[in-house]
Amino acid sequence: EHLVDLSNYSNEIRVRFRAISAENSSYNEIDIDAIHIQEKPDCPSPTRLSYSNVTYNSVDLSWVSNQQSATYIIEYGDTNFTPGTGTSQTTQNTPFTLIGLPSDRELDIYIKTDCSTSESENIGPINIKTLCAPVTAPFIYDVENQSYDISDCWSSSYQGNYYRWQPLNTNNSNDHTGPFSARSGRKYFSAFSNSTNPNEQAILSTPLIDVSQISSPLLNFFTFMHGNNIGHLSIDVFANGSWDNDILTIDGAQQNSAMDAWK
Repeated sequence: EHLVDLSNYSNEIRVRFRAISAENSSYNEIDIDAIHIQEKPDCPSPTRLSYSNVTYNSVDLSWVSNQQSATYIIEYGDTNFTPGTGTSQTTQNTPFTLIGLPSDRELDIYIKTDCSTSESENIGPINIKTLCAPVTAPFIYDVENQSYDISDCWSSSYQGNYYRWQPLNTNNSNDHTGPFSARSGRKYFSAFSNSTNPNEQAILSTPLIDVSQISSPLLNFFTFMHGNNIGHLSIDVFANGSWDNDILTIDGAQQNSAMDAWK
């Protein structure tokens, strides 16, 4: 939503919207809708509510203030909650970090202006999904709780068109790539594609894990890398706000047959 003060104009006016295209671009659509010219409210709503940096218990919010020295009421609740029934926090600052949110939850967020004698209309909602809360080590995971897509507080992304991680079920098949069976249980994580371009990346990330309770943390995992076109597996660690890349790299095929043991 955008607001333009027209108090400097009187009598008959016309507003025009001039769209100017960018150079060398065919994707240049600009759209407008819901155009109002009306009495300016005594307590105007904020505009352009946005968010960034979602964590397991907080989110950074920003908006445009349209009232001097105003207080803002931020209300959140589960998706599709009725405003007035959620949890509220107040602030006079923008940007503002909304804290104390429930982890691993989809939430709607509204904001309105409190002008002491009156309140503005709500704007929103914006919808966010908070991350999973940290898991305390020791952390033991055998993939059995995974569904068809990556879930259970694990996350995945990819750089390319086809190559990506998926949970697979043991199929007891002696194929040209992959294992005959899982290392434990019936499921395992697999990065694969039937049509992959060179140097595509499939990225799989654990939940956030708190290792402060163990003196010498150690990562232990098994791999199966069987096939004629195996690339490499790199292990990275995120800590203190940044990634430490390639602390371990495993190159090329490590097994000769689907019947070989996991290493």
